[in-house]
Amino acid sequence: MFIRRWFSLDAKANVVICHGIGEHSGRYDGFASYLNRRGFGVFAGDFAGHGMQAGTRGFIKSFDDFTSAVKELADGVKKVQSDLPVFLFGHSMGGLIAARVVEEYPNTFKAVALSAPHLFSAKDSVKKLLPLISVIRRIAPKATFSSSSRFTPSDLSHNERAVQRYIEDPYVHDRVSPNLFFGLEESIEMAMANAGKIKVPVFIVYGSADRVVDPVGAQELYEKIETEKKILEILGGKHEMFADEERKSQFFGAISTFFSEHI
Repeated sequence: MFIRRWFSLDAKANVVICHGIGEHSGRYDGFASYLNRRGFGVFAGDFAGHGMQAGTRGFIKSFDDFTSAVKELADGVKKVQSDLPVFLFGHSMGGLIAARVVEEYPNTFKAVALSAPHLFSAKDSVKKLLPLISVIRRIAPKATFSSSSRFTPSDLSHNERAVQRYIEDPYVHDRVSPNLFFGLEESIEMAMANAGKIKVPVFIVYGSADRVVDPVGAQELYEKIETEKKILEILGGKHEMFADEERKSQFFGAISTFFSEHI
């Protein structure tokens, strides 16, 4: 797993970041730097099929590879600085991954923050293609298809420069393999079914203008969580509020405050 680390000279805790589908850990440099200035060391890896990780873009063997990679990264962080608590942050698909991680590994993280988590099924939007995708999964699992029809880059942020950087980023892609597609769908169902297993504090943040991932899924998970929880809707926010000049200070501040309150 390709891993980035952002150092804080006076770290009081560490944060592990889970990136979203088709992107990579390097896109969180601004957020990580913000957390550094507030006393958090930050670690983030590129998942299989993404970023600097070797292999076919958009292909995974199993969605469990994502959750196990996060667990391994967290274990490594604790070996480096065993005296510091570790928090988990996930955006979009990374939010789904983070939810599954704290369900399956309840003692690994001190708390978790989910940003616009991918918790709303896309099956209805590709209903007619499901039989074909199932066949491709059996006969050519490494084949990938484009997911670009689901949204346009302008849906990500109000920041036009950030949108252009996304478009021009050579490590951003729109490829999805059948294993990744069905892994997402199966994991959404598992996240909802196992919400009661979450034992750490949870903070969910989403934008009211998110057209990439319907916030209904995040709201449903929030209702199912039985531990300490908090949810925040940022008015006018699109999918990537960490890139939104008008709203990122509220977004960054809310998450860092949440983590600080649980050290």
